[in-house]
Amino acid sequence: MGGHVEYPKPTRCRLYLYEDRIEIENPDLVVPYNAITGIENMDEKKISAKRVVGLGLVFVPLAIVGAMWKKNHIYSVIEFKDQNGLKAIILDFDDRVTDIQGWIYRMMLSCSRTTSKTYHTNGSINYENQKYGFSIKYPKSWIKDELDQREQDYATVVEFRLSIENSPPFVTVYINDVEPKHNSFQSFVDDEKKEVQHDPKSSIIEFSNLLVANVPSMRLIDVEEEGYKRMVTWIPSVNRVYEISYSNKQEQFLDHLSVAEDIIHSFKIIDAIVPTNNEQSQRANSRDDPLLILKIRFAKGEITEEEYERMRSILMHDG
Repeated sequence: MGGHVEYPKPTRCRLYLYEDRIEIENPDLVVPYNAITGIENMDEKKISAKRVVGLGLVFVPLAIVGAMWKKNHIYSVIEFKDQNGLKAIILDFDDRVTDIQGWIYRMMLSCSRTTSKTYHTNGSINYENQKYGFSIKYPKSWIKDELDQREQDYATVVEFRLSIENSPPFVTVYINDVEPKHNSFQSFVDDEKKEVQHDPKSSIIEFSNLLVANVPSMRLIDVEEEGYKRMVTWIPSVNRVYEISYSNKQEQFLDHLSVAEDIIHSFKIIDAIVPTNNEQSQRANSRDDPLLILKIRFAKGEITEEEYERMRSILMHDG
């Protein structure tokens, strides 16, 4: 990408998405997620108006210029930094743009964190989350999608599935806060069970005890009207309850049950590590950049193009 900018000739390219990087063949390009500075949705008019082509681009799956742009089509424009400065690539994910761009965005955020890591073991990958204090193994043929979405009394931490697309089977890890009204793990589970029982769209077909990581745990299996079958496992800890949910279409539930069981029974509680002041400062510096935050909000559709341009102008002027 260095030297003089040249438009690539029209050619088909292969795109590979890994847990730490994007790789493109023909031309060869590697973009680590931690080098990405922003992601935006653009159509051909916005790309032309913003003169994105002046940055030097790779087009996937075809190199397109001028009149060859697809009309009213959404492209993913990813800005990143390499040894030669700021660059951009335009990726055409077609009808998979929502799933793939969302996954790339979450991987970008995940790589900026210092409290989770993965490493390969025999036939599987070990995911360790030091923020929430657990580790779990998943097959190499599955992908990890670190969501880290916080709600009022629980957090959706990470999801494992077969593909980047948001489609079953799903194995998802949640963290539940234990509220003052729950004086025991049994009390928490009883409330969760009652919530399912009172849901007219769900039917409980099994409720049982089991051991996970040598910890007495509880399990509920239910069927939903939408045709999904779910197996929820609750594992108690100090001031929290870990929840691992396996969900799949009812007719395919048994197909991946053994894999889901292996994932669940690989779960271990570990010591949570609080980031040092220096680590917190580094994370704040990288994630509190006003321009980067603005780009991310625009990419997520939280602000309009007019708001983006106005606030960007203010930031650039203040800088």
